[in-house]
Amino acid sequence: MSDTRIFTNPAAASPASFSWEQVGSMLGAEPTAMNLGHLATAGAVARGFGGDHAVVWYGADGEVQRITYSELDRASAKAAALLLRLGVQPGDRVFFVLPVIPELYYGYLGALRLGAIAGVLSPGRNAEVVRNVLSRSRPKVVVTLQMFNHTFADLKPDLPDVQTVLYVNRTPFQLPSME
Repeated sequence: MSDTRIFTNPAAASPASFSWEQVGSMLGAEPTAMNLGHLATAGAVARGFGGDHAVVWYGADGEVQRITYSELDRASAKAAALLLRLGVQPGDRVFFVLPVIPELYYGYLGALRLGAIAGVLSPGRNAEVVRNVLSRSRPKVVVTLQMFNHTFADLKPDLPDVQTVLYVNRTPFQLPSME
């Protein structure tokens, strides 16, 4: 027996209205042409937030990086240009097997700017989980850490859709402890 109380009544008046037109005008974009990669970077700069911090990243080793919207815009545009040179087109899949580091933001937003479908998987997973996720998602490009080059060399024969594996060289890098 199900409890129907958890469902909302579509006939009841909504306490807050929502429309993509409102969101688009608030962000300075046409709702039919909203590109989240662009809005999160160049769109924020155009709205006057270029000098504000978009990301404050705290590394496990105590490193702190403060990244402004202008810096995020430039870095994600470079990532988009690199992915475009690799043949990534709108609708192609790009997968990031990266920890939460600034390069993940740059690449993810760059992929979105191109109209690609972006996915993220924590590198703390074992090789079998990574193989399963990537074989099902069928990305054209995978971005990961240089320290995983041997793992991806072993996985590559099982991932025929992956045309390119890009390695981020962030050394020294230590995955955070799960304790």
